[in-house]
Amino acid sequence: MLDLEHSELTSSRVRKVGALASKTRQLICGHLGEYSILAPASVVQLYAEATLDPLACSSDASTNADLSRNADRVRAATVALRTLCLAEIRSHAPSTVPIVYLNLFADACILSALEKLLVGSNGSPRGLLEVIPYAEIIRDIDTGLVISGPSISIELRAAVNELLSNLALVESCYFIFSIPADRDEFCSTLFGSFVDSVYAPTLQYKVQQIRGTSVSLFDDVQRSYTDQSSHIVQSASAPEYAPVHFLGLATDWPAVNKWNSLTYLLEATNYGHRLVPAEIGSSYLTDAWDQKLLPFGDLLNDWCDPRCSVATVKYLAQHDLFLQIETLRRDILIPDIINARSLSKRPRAVATTSGGHTIINAWVGPEGTISPQHTDPHDNILVQAVGYKYVRLYPRTTDNSAMYPHKSKLADMSNTSEVELERGCFGTIFGDSDVLGKPSFLSYSQALMKTDLNDDGLEINSAVFLGMRERMIAKKEYRERYANFAWDSGYLECILAPGDALFIPAGWWHYVKSLSPSFSVNFWF
Repeated sequence: MLDLEHSELTSSRVRKVGALASKTRQLICGHLGEYSILAPASVVQLYAEATLDPLACSSDASTNADLSRNADRVRAATVALRTLCLAEIRSHAPSTVPIVYLNLFADACILSALEKLLVGSNGSPRGLLEVIPYAEIIRDIDTGLVISGPSISIELRAAVNELLSNLALVESCYFIFSIPADRDEFCSTLFGSFVDSVYAPTLQYKVQQIRGTSVSLFDDVQRSYTDQSSHIVQSASAPEYAPVHFLGLATDWPAVNKWNSLTYLLEATNYGHRLVPAEIGSSYLTDAWDQKLLPFGDLLNDWCDPRCSVATVKYLAQHDLFLQIETLRRDILIPDIINARSLSKRPRAVATTSGGHTIINAWVGPEGTISPQHTDPHDNILVQAVGYKYVRLYPRTTDNSAMYPHKSKLADMSNTSEVELERGCFGTIFGDSDVLGKPSFLSYSQALMKTDLNDDGLEINSAVFLGMRERMIAKKEYRERYANFAWDSGYLECILAPGDALFIPAGWWHYVKSLSPSFSVNFWF
């Protein structure tokens, strides 16, 4: 039983949520005039029904039946509108969906959430201290936000974010949540010493490094690279730039200090209820690959489980999480490098987002997630907030045929290579720790708990030797399938630690692998 003070606090928060819900409804109702011009009359009529206030009737006993009928009418119109818009969205390629249907779908999802928030299942107004179906409400809102993306107006998005932030405060009155201090890490600090001792020594062709955020040093690197490759620049369709590894570019970001805390990530996502799109499977090139909207808390649980299967690994990839969740957006900064003088003459990337010409994406997942070798049409700054990532890059001027562009009959995937580095490269980064006598992170951490790490038990015996031989034969056969690919030269590579960043010029082929649980942010510009 809640004590009186706690009940009054909860009631106050619920009343504020109710006021914000009314404000959000008013914003949505204001769209009717615009839709009257852009949408068919039948859709506009359905929208008008969905925007009716289910609580418009008096709530006294004589009108309860009318109130229930009114709520049922609004609920049916909302469901019908969502279904119609979703069918329209799925009938188009992503880049050709009429914006009016994206906006209508988002409005319908938000209206559905508001109805659940304010009206009980029996059609009567929800009481102040009734149990609110948080997960259902958030599922409706996030479905609209994720599918409709940046088409939603800034004003409506701000109202929804404010509503969800205050809804989280109401949740906190009922939701008891605690993580033991010794288990509050998204990525164990032990990964740092493991990466330094096992992975880092294997790097051969390192990306040029700059310490800190110096734009002038970055300009110097690009000027030098232009001078060295002037014969290429003259014949290229766009200026040539060099990758740069920034050591500690983002160490002052709140994200670097906050996002390794499971408690913080759960609180920022309405105690893990917020839905995000997850890729399921080791790579989007595999037949078993899939995408689903899943609660962020469920994903966190999987990401922190060392027994997670590669075949069913879940990865939040290339998603504008910061447009969806304002709390996390406040934890990152736009890198100054985007406005570097050396980049001023290049063609600007064409993109329409809330950031103008800058697209911001989040990449979150467990150890072992992979982005296959691919190119992007935008210059890119990849910032590592939590954990460690390995990146291999091949220049834009590499013979395209030697990269074996993917030939798909279902979609244009010519920007993605068929070559899977894991199957042809030999080394600890590519999964060969067992046959090379190197520890895995699990054995490394277990050894540290017992004694200082040593080579005991890691000698090569006959079984290990046979395993190594079989794996090398398999990789040799795979290399022969892609004989023109530059397996052992012609590339640059680096490992990004928390706070590091990598500038990836447009058109450069790049492969990315998480060496630990990882939270990254990239800026296409």
